[in-house]
Amino acid sequence: MKESILNSQPNFRDLGGIRTKSGQKIKENRIFRSGSFGKLDENDLSVLKGLGIGNIVDLRTSEEIELLDTENHPKTIEYYNVAINAGNISTSLIPIFEKGEFGLIDSNVMNKIYFEVITTFKSELALVYRAILNADTGIIYHCSQGKDRTGIISALLLDFFGVERDYIYMDYLKSNELLKRQNEYYIQLIKENFSKQFNREVSDEEFAPVKSLFYVREENLKGVFDYIDSESLSANNYFRFELGLTEAELELLKSKYLE
Repeated sequence: MKESILNSQPNFRDLGGIRTKSGQKIKENRIFRSGSFGKLDENDLSVLKGLGIGNIVDLRTSEEIELLDTENHPKTIEYYNVAINAGNISTSLIPIFEKGEFGLIDSNVMNKIYFEVITTFKSELALVYRAILNADTGIIYHCSQGKDRTGIISALLLDFFGVERDYIYMDYLKSNELLKRQNEYYIQLIKENFSKQFNREVSDEEFAPVKSLFYVREENLKGVFDYIDSESLSANNYFRFELGLTEAELELLKSKYLE
């Protein structure tokens, strides 16, 4: 499993090289997953140029882009925005953060968001997979951290390609390792800011529900696969009958990216 090759974006990864159950391999330097590109330095911009990537699909909403950062990628890469606003989590958390009532954060919020992604945002998912299908060069898809929306899209694609589920879970949880240093920095910064805002110490225990939002859990992805297995029986059927990709498109997707 590869590490990120970008210093300023730790969760940038190539899906290439991953083996399927049949022994095939996903082609390298073709499909990349990532977090956002607002803070890329000049060296990383140069690395991206060298990868020959032609398309970026940004899964963030306009509010996220405005709040966090805009894209900072080579101008030779064509940019698409396919917003997946599952859970509207930023808006739902604002009242809780404003009052410092962190215990009110729903412990099941991410499971609900994952379910909404695969049941409500089917047209958006279809656009992403068709963008991958139609890409003539390398393509990147990303959200803010590259762990949840990006993680779901990656997991379903790997399942469709025939990768072992155990490996898919391992790849999904890799985000926790790659983002740990960055997450811990922001968690501590946010915690200190809240302590100043409320003029009292915010304990680690009190802040735990906020911290949990920065990391992925296996049970989140398990809920996705439970839905796929019970409703569609396979990722292939989910792509075909729920996302509306044709059988010809699915065959081309495999032939184009598997070797």
